[in-house]
Amino acid sequence: MTGSLDYHEEGFILPIRRNHIRTYASVNAEMHADKQELAPTGHYFVYLLHPSQGSCYFTIEQEIATGKWFSKNAPRFVEQDIILEIGTAINFKNQPISMHAAE
Repeated sequence: MTGSLDYHEEGFILPIRRNHIRTYASVNAEMHADKQELAPTGHYFVYLLHPSQGSCYFTIEQEIATGKWFSKNAPRFVEQDIILEIGTAINFKNQPISMHAAE
């Protein structure tokens, strides 16, 4: 693998607000070695910091047939709407820059 490739665009922090409670999700693309560089797998690691539940981590992925985001290992307090919000942010982030400018 080459050390000169820049992967800083493969992660971001997302503030999430529910009922006046602010939670933060650090979202990072899962990567695998593909020949001479890394490539995203389509799964995302999420480290969630919640002010009353503490921190946790889990993975999310998008169902190809429906486009819905889901997690097989998120803690029970992480509701589906939070997973969908994170997935929506991933989809928005992965749009070409020209589409961001149109909004």
